[in-house]
Amino acid sequence: MESNYEFNDKQNGQIRHLYVTMRFVGATFILVGLLLGFTITAQRFGFLNAEYHFGLVTVIFAVFQVITGIFLIKAAISFKKIVKTQGNDINLLMESIHALHLAFNIQSWMIIIGFFFLVVSLIFLREFSVLFK
Repeated sequence: MESNYEFNDKQNGQIRHLYVTMRFVGATFILVGLLLGFTITAQRFGFLNAEYHFGLVTVIFAVFQVITGIFLIKAAISFKKIVKTQGNDINLLMESIHALHLAFNIQSWMIIIGFFFLVVSLIFLREFSVLFK
């Protein structure tokens, strides 16, 4: 069933504001992920002498940041197409929603993994501190 529904000017304005914001947030996620990746690489090869050593969790975080940013920008592009084109608003809206679902699914997994590492760290610290009392 094909729908030719078109959003009105006010709705297009709201969608425009959304895609501009999403594009900014997505680009920021990608930039942060790439900067973390650059920092990890520079430290690993001795170009950066830092007291804090980046571990596997930081690498995973950087990769997830970049992937989330890519999906947010992909959703923003679909939202932009809704405003800029005619005759395909509903299909483009569904494409945007799918990309958003993927971005937030990644974020959800990051939160779950983060809580897991937090609990494991707290258990480890508690057990470790008992050994040295």
